[in-house]
Amino acid sequence: MSERRSPWWMRIKVRVLVFGVLMSAVPLIVFGLASFTAAQAYLEKSIQEQNYERATLLAGQIQDFIQNNADSLILVTSTNAP
Repeated sequence: MSERRSPWWMRIKVRVLVFGVLMSAVPLIVFGLASFTAAQAYLEKSIQEQNYERATLLAGQIQDFIQNNADSLILVTSTNAP
């Protein structure tokens, strides 16, 4: 009598191999996604802080410019007043 061979995907060797590959790949994928998400969040926060600092500096410069022009106009109007 000839033995019936089970399909290739039913053999224990294939199941152990698939399990081993999955147990090797799944943690790498999970940790990779977690580190990518953490790096992305840190980068967004860092960029946001840099943009806020630049905007604050630029707002101060604009305020100084406007104040200087206003002071100059006040001086001009006071000297031209009758």
